[in-house]
Amino acid sequence: QQRIADVALEANKYLLRRLKQPVKGKPAIVFDIDETTLTNLPTILEQDFGYVPKVWDAWVARAQSRAILPVQTVYETAVRNGVAVIFITG
Repeated sequence: QQRIADVALEANKYLLRRLKQPVKGKPAIVFDIDETTLTNLPTILEQDFGYVPKVWDAWVARAQSRAILPVQTVYETAVRNGVAVIFITG
């Protein structure tokens, strides 16, 4: 099982290699938000991995999710290199 840091490092290296190749149009990268770029682990643990809509909505309203740092590095590489960044979520 690979750790997040290992996978993010591989992704970052791939991105840098790919940017050296010609592309038509502007390059783009797509990130999922929850548990890929941002972690909601505090509220997930608080709910014992359950889902209570009211609790979840309150968590989202507080905007306290933290970046997953190894993935943030990939994001920053993309931004520094002029790659369009697209975020998706469920």
